Amino acid sequence: MRSSVPWRGCSLPAELWALCHAQWERRRWALPLGPKVPRSWRCGWQGEVRSAAAMGGRDRPTAPFRVSPGGTALPLGRTARPPVPAPGCISCIQRLPSISLASLYPLQMPWFKGWKVKRKEGFGKGQTLLEALDSLLPPVRPSNKPLRVPLQDVYKIGGIGTVPVGKIETGILKPGMNISFAPANLSAEVRTIEMHHEPLQVAFPGYNVGFNIKNIAVKNLRRGHVAGNSRSDPPAAAAHFTAQVIILNHPGFIKAGYSPVVDCHTAHVTCQFAELFEKIDRRSGEKLEDNPSVLKSGDSATVRLVPKKPLCVERFFDYPPLGKCRFAARDLKQTVAVGVIKSVEKKPAGVTRKQAQKALLIK
Repeated sequence: MRSSVPWRGCSLPAELWALCHAQWERRRWALPLGPKVPRSWRCGWQGEVRSAAAMGGRDRPTAPFRVSPGGTALPLGRTARPPVPAPGCISCIQRLPSISLASLYPLQMPWFKGWKVKRKEGFGKGQTLLEALDSLLPPVRPSNKPLRVPLQDVYKIGGIGTVPVGKIETGILKPGMNISFAPANLSAEVRTIEMHHEPLQVAFPGYNVGFNIKNIAVKNLRRGHVAGNSRSDPPAAAAHFTAQVIILNHPGFIKAGYSPVVDCHTAHVTCQFAELFEKIDRRSGEKLEDNPSVLKSGDSATVRLVPKKPLCVERFFDYPPLGKCRFAARDLKQTVAVGVIKSVEKKPAGVTRKQAQKALLIK
């Protein structure tokens, strides 16, 4: 985030403030002084035509003056100068997006030719901030992928029942859908869906929803579990997974057997570095060394991790929100490494409680 400098009760980016202040200092002594104008008039553009204060305290719209940043009024007959915004001027901030920088500073910014962007949809170009904002494309929600909802919390509401809450990352959630929870290996039917205390018939990716399910107790679900459609690529617990990690900050060396805490989506589980496959270049991805013995700060490597407790993760390329990890050491209280999941070896899906009961009844 850019730093901002407060000036006259408002904030400007530091670069813009420095540029405007330099222009103001350079011109404050070059302009001849004129009659003082009210303070409210000082919020304006140098060179702007305004009605000046007449002698005796009355306004005369027929007497146009130029208002300098110092708050002095000058007749239009004086030497014309390019418009420069006064520092801290609110009207300047409101009008900056629609004004071209090249036309604003023709002498100070001859190098500015506008901005350009290259993307699959085509080229985009312009000069102003409003044009840049208009050229932004809205993100495409992955509603065509299988359902994935990492649970943020689970509540028990009287008269309703168990209500898991989470953000829909991919897929679509509807009432009546049969969903499964991993790594708990439970399934249930969705009764109702609500978002901000309003019922929904369809929930799309990006919605933070709470949905009521039946036949599952609150104690069987917790934060970090993942819900998905039981009929379309249901989620499953991971036996182990391969990730590409970058060691950010560690005072010593990392060897096989190191066990940090992995934060992935809403899960918080300890995982062990079971095997160090290869050390790679963090910029180009080139292989540098096979089976390295240790890793230190600044190294990038491909490793195999084994979760100590049940954990549900996905490949980054299939489900990006469920494939990004942050590795944090428990004893150091800091982020040790970051990485993305390349592949996941899932545990075989077991039978659910309902299926076991049905099998017993059949026998």
